[in-house]
Amino acid sequence: MPSPAKKNHTKIPMVPNDPGKKKCKDKARWVAAEEAAIIATLLTQKVASHALESGFKPTVWSFVVQAVAGATMDSSKKDALQCKTCYHCVIFLFLFLSFLGF
Repeated sequence: MPSPAKKNHTKIPMVPNDPGKKKCKDKARWVAAEEAAIIATLLTQKVASHALESGFKPTVWSFVVQAVAGATMDSSKKDALQCKTCYHCVIFLFLFLSFLGF
């Protein structure tokens, strides 16, 4: 009778500073002027027909990054993903508060 096949389990060591592991960025801090720059830029781009039903075209976010860089006073640079995240948070809060009647 043949012996059951042995399963070889390979353990992959988890090194805290593993170069293959994605590093999280620090949480971006937003001021009202930066949020206003995001909203104003996106409204301008929507009027210029750069918005789709599912969201904005990818090229729009480079304009948003430039607008945020112009509105900020500190040296921190925010990328397109951080701008998208801020936009989605602002829209969620707006919809939530409008649902509550504020």
